[in-house]
Amino acid sequence: GIALLGLHPHKDHELLLTVGRHDDFTLFAGLAFAGGFDNPNDGLWQMAKVAKGWGRIEMIDRLVEPVSLEIADWLLRQGWDNDIMGEYNALTCAEYGQMAERLAPEEIADDLFISACAFMTYLCPDGGPAGTLEHYAAAPQALEHQIRHALARPADLRTLALFQTVLDFLECLARDEDADLSA
Repeated sequence: GIALLGLHPHKDHELLLTVGRHDDFTLFAGLAFAGGFDNPNDGLWQMAKVAKGWGRIEMIDRLVEPVSLEIADWLLRQGWDNDIMGEYNALTCAEYGQMAERLAPEEIADDLFISACAFMTYLCPDGGPAGTLEHYAAAPQALEHQIRHALARPADLRTLALFQTVLDFLECLARDEDADLSA
């Protein structure tokens, strides 16, 4: 029944948003948005903001590039934060939110720095469920900017964790490269 609502987008936009607020129905409401609206991003984003589990993950996965600056900002600061695993959306949020470009200025807001630290934690694992820094084309620039910002701030646990995460990731890459060379 929810899919049928997508056939009449002009009449049922608010009803889809209401139904999509329940995590069990978010996916189906999102599919109706994606199939029934020329620009589904606003509706998908509205549902992603209230969903916390798989509903948020699914809505972010269904966003269509390019996203608005408002959506990009939300993706970087909150989109990746779900009740399942941040790894599921970290790559999409980094790409659609243009993380490397947003970290490029000499100074950035504290909340963006904190979110970027979380991104590195989610994108650095060895084989995450939806992609790692190896899959992020702008990873070298994002890492360079993030490390520059970390060095300019007072040392704290978050910054030390960032450096340790990046170091572990680079060591893992080196091990994989050594294994490939010996094979």
